[in-house]
Amino acid sequence: MVGLTSFAVGLAATRALRGRTMAENRVHFEPNVAIAVTAPTLCVYVAGGETEVEGRALLDASGSRVRFELLLPPVVVLATGQQEAQLDMNASAALAFALFWRQCLIALQSDQNVWSGLWRSFVPRIHSLVAGADLIELEKGQKIPARIVELVIEPLSEPSIGVEPQGVWAEMLAAMRAETGELSVLADLLQSAITGVVALADWRSDLARLGITFALGEALGVGPAEHDIGPSFDGPTIVEEFADATLTEPQS
Repeated sequence: MVGLTSFAVGLAATRALRGRTMAENRVHFEPNVAIAVTAPTLCVYVAGGETEVEGRALLDASGSRVRFELLLPPVVVLATGQQEAQLDMNASAALAFALFWRQCLIALQSDQNVWSGLWRSFVPRIHSLVAGADLIELEKGQKIPARIVELVIEPLSEPSIGVEPQGVWAEMLAAMRAETGELSVLADLLQSAITGVVALADWRSDLARLGITFALGEALGVGPAEHDIGPSFDGPTIVEEFADATLTEPQS
């Protein structure tokens, strides 16, 4: 999935994890360039997935995969109370990654903050978890251990077209605007993408959600009240003709 919901899921996960694991603030949302891993690092991706579509209801095609890449340098130093523990990946990789993923689980499943709440709201169901070990090459000849965790999720559907953001989408916009820097600016772009150029009447938003024409909508009972027809309908008028049941083929 590549829509607004994918962005919201990835952003919520990234912000929920930031500052809550041994990666500290080294949590990246879909990086497109190579990252230097000199300390624990976490990358989040949202893509893929397959959903059956009924008719043309593309806004309800929401199947996705969330991919977490847990990256560790050759040696990790962790604080344990007043002391420090040094974990060498040649001997203690299993424990180091177990601790790393445990911290991720706590942040996503248990923390009670805005971003963790948004993650759980946008991802009401997780179908499966697939995990694997890997070695990622940073430079020629230099590899670091990694763990890849993929969640097959069923997130919320895409927001309706031409409708003011409500519910969890309004909460997402508020959380973005509460941040400083680029994220607050991106909130305006997100709201514009949801609402569109103009707000649509409920019936027109329903047609857009179903992906059907005005004529077919009327046939299905989805249409305007007389006072809500308005001066025009966006785009060219498309007429779908239905067969006249009273006419029959000539008999030979």
